[in-house]
Amino acid sequence: MNLKLTLLTLLDQAGGYLLPEETLLQNLLLQAPRATRTDAAAQLRELEALGWAISIPSRLEAQHRWGLTDEGRAELRQRRL
Repeated sequence: MNLKLTLLTLLDQAGGYLLPEETLLQNLLLQAPRATRTDAAAQLRELEALGWAISIPSRLEAQHRWGLTDEGRAELRQRRL
């Protein structure tokens, strides 16, 4: 399974809301049980480096919240064709 595509899909399904990293990783591991948390976290950082996802540190929680950028949404649509 393509972890990047799965992560983009999960972020898209959030409907514009920012997802806590822990929630995002748990949902990913449900869909891709062979993935490791380390691999998933690395893929999130790569999505951010590509400009397809954005992370915002949470002041209330010791984790980041993740969202899909317009570029990420466009990439997801292109890959689904």
